[in-house]
Amino acid sequence: PTAKVNRNLELVYYSLGEIYARRGDPQAASENYRAALEIQPGDADASLGLGRAYEKLGQHSEAVTAFNAAVRYDPEFREAYEGLLACYQALNRAAGIAYARGMIAHATRDDTTAVARLKEAVALAPEWADAYAGLGLSYEGMKQSDDARAAYQTALKLDERNFLARYALGRLAK
Repeated sequence: PTAKVNRNLELVYYSLGEIYARRGDPQAASENYRAALEIQPGDADASLGLGRAYEKLGQHSEAVTAFNAAVRYDPEFREAYEGLLACYQALNRAAGIAYARGMIAHATRDDTTAVARLKEAVALAPEWADAYAGLGLSYEGMKQSDDARAAYQTALKLDERNFLARYALGRLAK
């Protein structure tokens, strides 16, 4: 009955996912990463592994969901954005491609490029709260607090549960 909260068991499933991924068995890897995430849904590394496994299986939409889960817990997770980019390219989603390129630029501290790409993403998908939150992060990286605040506020108008935008606004208010 305690299996769903056992952190040691979560580590076992995660480790098995890693082993199967290295062996080239994305199906078995995905099963183990999913089991790890049932125990610890906030494990960004397991979400990354799951995204990679889905990508290898050609399940790009599922991979996008997994990669997005990874960046929800770590908004600077470059490897997850790289996975998103590959999947959005496979799905031919222009807004997603621009978003992923922008977030990769942000994660590598190239916020000028990030702002340009994220502006492209919000122009293509003006209702995408995460793109506005990413834009806020990039403006914040450029020390443009007013622009960052406006982008975060837009993200919250679009999705009042956007944790990144809410947390960032609180941080900027200090």
